[in-house]
Amino acid sequence: MGTNTTILAIGDSNTYGAGVERNEAYPAQLEKKLTNNGYSCKVMNKGINGNTSKDGAARLGEALAEYQPDIVILLFGVADLRRGSSIEDIYHNLSEMIERARGAGAQVIIVGYQGYPADAGLEEKLQNIAQKGGVTLKNDFFEMYARLSRDYQTDLIPNFLEGVLGAEGTLQDDQFSHLTGKGYAIFVEQLYPVVVRNIR
Repeated sequence: MGTNTTILAIGDSNTYGAGVERNEAYPAQLEKKLTNNGYSCKVMNKGINGNTSKDGAARLGEALAEYQPDIVILLFGVADLRRGSSIEDIYHNLSEMIERARGAGAQVIIVGYQGYPADAGLEEKLQNIAQKGGVTLKNDFFEMYARLSRDYQTDLIPNFLEGVLGAEGTLQDDQFSHLTGKGYAIFVEQLYPVVVRNIR
């Protein structure tokens, strides 16, 4: 199944897996789950700590040329908030990445965040991050991911932290710094069926 499928996971520290072992970051856990279920897949971890969507757009072309992926997973946003990026800038950068990935023949999966009423706790934590970056977090940040998915007809994981916040042992601290291996495992359970749907 899914013979020789290459998946490119590109993003910030939430992709890289800051603070956890390499086999605990979500790309490694996703690859293991796919392999255990009979898929011949390689998941390339191209997360970089502190990367914004602008950084991702700047380096995606090289990664596409190197790995020639069949699927690209985009996970950006928190580092953008920390650095005061506007919603339209993030939208533009992610749009550029979607277009480039598709131009290279890859399917695209967007991973977003979802606030109140779906997750008031997440909204509060991201609001604190945004304030440090000098921006005010509004609903348009959360809605941006759904807008991208509609505009480009891509699959969307609406909330990276679905089932993570509020669960014991899933965050490295209470400030939403980074996930633990257990937290990434919960995310992979959410991501897995969407990836499988995109395997050709």
